[in-house]
Amino acid sequence: MLVVSAVTMIGGAVYFVSADNFMRFAPDYEKTVWHGGNFEAHLASTYKLEDVSGMERVYRWVAAARMVADKPATGSGPSTFYPEYKRYTVSGFRTYVSDNREHSTTHNYFLLTLAEQGFPGFLLFCVLLGTALVTIERLYHLSLPRPDIHLVVLAAAMSFIIIVFHLFLNELVEVDRIGSVFLVVLAVLVRAGTWLEEAKPAATSAVGVLPGQPK
Repeated sequence: MLVVSAVTMIGGAVYFVSADNFMRFAPDYEKTVWHGGNFEAHLASTYKLEDVSGMERVYRWVAAARMVADKPATGSGPSTFYPEYKRYTVSGFRTYVSDNREHSTTHNYFLLTLAEQGFPGFLLFCVLLGTALVTIERLYHLSLPRPDIHLVVLAAAMSFIIIVFHLFLNELVEVDRIGSVFLVVLAVLVRAGTWLEEAKPAATSAVGVLPGQPK
């Protein structure tokens, strides 16, 4: 699954960059709007590429992609996206909130990592995520005989997967309230593994004791 996702992302990036295909998706500045509480209109404007929130993301994603192309090996450096990205923007994707007075970044943590830390930092982060996902699957099966540990693994797994999915549209791990949960979840997975390791000797010794023999 991870390989398929990576190939899809790389293939999509190559398509959009080649022959400036990404310009086909440039928004109409006059029609890019925010519909507030009207959820139906919000959905309609999203798939029509007229939603200001979605198109502002694209504006910054294009800038981030151009930053990656400029410095693929090293990136621009940690916490440098905001001061650097505006010179990489494409005016065709600009919206009326592109002044970015709140100093926010890419709204995609994977692109942010690529832009600021280059491919080495991006690959390290992907290795972390991949290792965590493999660990989750392994612990899920190993903890089946222990419902107490199994529930802990399930809770940690769901929290981790939800955060990772949101990283495609935000940089939640950069925020204290979510970033701390992300790290705690990783710690819980490690601890769940040690609980299962500690439970093995007890289970083995219990199996080895025959009825009538002293424990």
